[in-house]
Amino acid sequence: MPATPSMSAAEAQVRDELAAFYRLMAHFRMTDLIDTHISARVPGSPDHFLINRYGVLFDEMRPQDLVKIDLQGRLVEGQDPATSRINLAGFTVHSAIHEARHDLACVVHTHTPDGIAVSCQAEGLLPISQHALKFYNRIGYHDYEGVALDLDERTRLARSLGPHDVMILRNHGLVAAGDSIPKAFHNIMFLERACQAQIKALSGGRPLTIPSPEVCQRAGDQGADRPEVAQIVQLGWDAARRLLRPLSTSAGPFPFHSSQESRPMSDASLKLGKMRGLQRLSNDSGYFTTVALDQRPPIAQMLAARLGIPAAQVRFEDMLAAKRLLVQTLGPHASAMLLDPNYALPAALASLPARTGLMVTLEDHRFRDTPGGRLSHSIDDWSVEKIKRAGADGVKVLARYRPDAAPEVRAHQQAYVRAVGEECRRHDIAYVLELLTYPFQGQAQATPPQQGAQHVIDSLREFARPEYGVDLFKLESPWPGTSLPAPDGGSAHRDAQAHFDAMGQICREAGVPWVMLSAGVTPAQFLRVMHYAYAAGAHGFLAGRAIWASALQRYPDLQACQDILRTEGLQTLQSLVDLTRRSATAWTPDYSGFARLQAEGDLCAAYA
Repeated sequence: MPATPSMSAAEAQVRDELAAFYRLMAHFRMTDLIDTHISARVPGSPDHFLINRYGVLFDEMRPQDLVKIDLQGRLVEGQDPATSRINLAGFTVHSAIHEARHDLACVVHTHTPDGIAVSCQAEGLLPISQHALKFYNRIGYHDYEGVALDLDERTRLARSLGPHDVMILRNHGLVAAGDSIPKAFHNIMFLERACQAQIKALSGGRPLTIPSPEVCQRAGDQGADRPEVAQIVQLGWDAARRLLRPLSTSAGPFPFHSSQESRPMSDASLKLGKMRGLQRLSNDSGYFTTVALDQRPPIAQMLAARLGIPAAQVRFEDMLAAKRLLVQTLGPHASAMLLDPNYALPAALASLPARTGLMVTLEDHRFRDTPGGRLSHSIDDWSVEKIKRAGADGVKVLARYRPDAAPEVRAHQQAYVRAVGEECRRHDIAYVLELLTYPFQGQAQATPPQQGAQHVIDSLREFARPEYGVDLFKLESPWPGTSLPAPDGGSAHRDAQAHFDAMGQICREAGVPWVMLSAGVTPAQFLRVMHYAYAAGAHGFLAGRAIWASALQRYPDLQACQDILRTEGLQTLQSLVDLTRRSATAWTPDYSGFARLQAEGDLCAAYA
């Protein structure tokens, strides 16, 4: 993680190492879902330490997912409480040690089955293995007092640890610490292995061989802090981090590779359905050149205007006829098409070319508008599972979001997007998230462009967090597409480009590819939007009205509609495809996880 004006290079390095430590714990299967923690003292700020944001899986942990708190558990440096939640029990254990032992820079606490098992045994850690002897007479014990929510327990925890670097929390788990992150990693690895050996030895049902006290003490002294041991600790840490080379240091349940930059793969590398889905949604060159046909009110309004009736009176048959025509004409020329289940899917699935990918909408367009903001929900009787069963390659959700909406509205939208992400993980299908800002109920004046751009960027920053599980972002222009300045290198151009660049940076750090939506602008205006987006690293487009709106102006004359689609519509689509090939960032599928398979059955066991 690079240093910033508000973050020193030393802190950035600690964040990188601590995030790697979390992912290594996942690699070695020493996690307890979202519980347990690793913390590290912030260099230059002895009373501040970093700990995981509660709710992020260890194998997803990024440097920016670490929360900085003080010894009283308060957030520092203006972090948002809504997105910086910590676990109070974790704070209690870790702050006790950081406050009492300034010589320790890093603390790790685990709930592994073998660690818990040994913590339940009256004898504690037995001196029966070389790994256990490393801690001979160098381990503390703390009696169980219940879930560590009582801050008064911190004094007793510190007293139980004493001068040692490791401790067994009876009936609970393990604690290890070190004067550096590599040393804490070294200690927890040895302590965990010692517990594993003890449980296996005791399960054998045969008498144990225990070395004499003199041998035990000599072995313990050999493992004590010496220059040679420090070198071994660093070598072990460096080797362990090489295990993370195929893992995502950024996030997202599914990383991407681009032609401009090599990106590693996450530990959830065998999400084969998601990977194949993204391949199906992109073309053979790795670009997303997708046409959106899931619009419901906009198309109904266009048809109503041509038919001279209210939009509510547009017949089901008219909606099907319009969408069928669009798929038949545009489908062969798009990498994928986005269809809604109520009109486009029944109208046009039979006409969709076999090579064209299929993305299906989940959310209902009839959002609930409240004074505090808009609330999304799924279409009745529709689900991720049904979309997967229907043969789709991806699930699309439109989430209307404003960072300044009422807290309960933000919480609702976040929970909805997160729940869909969990379902997409479970069914291993690509998750496409479309984000749109909006005016508040009764808002008379438009949001100023600079403020609107920041809303777009802040919304993306929220949902780029790995907990939401997004695989592809569909994003609106941060600057109004109708008024983007010409990309002439002038100050107005540079200012507008900076907003697109911020979006690209967020997506790169999250490891998630992104495309742009057209939002009803003209073809020429959308081509300008894409010039900006591709300069920022976008991977394609997912456009609708900019391609086909003019054709529907001739409805109900289907032949006239088709003629315009075959000329103006396909010309616009081809112009976008040509620009994409010249300027976009290509997405490349990554199956490097297969390289870690070593024997028959490994794939079946690893594919969860």
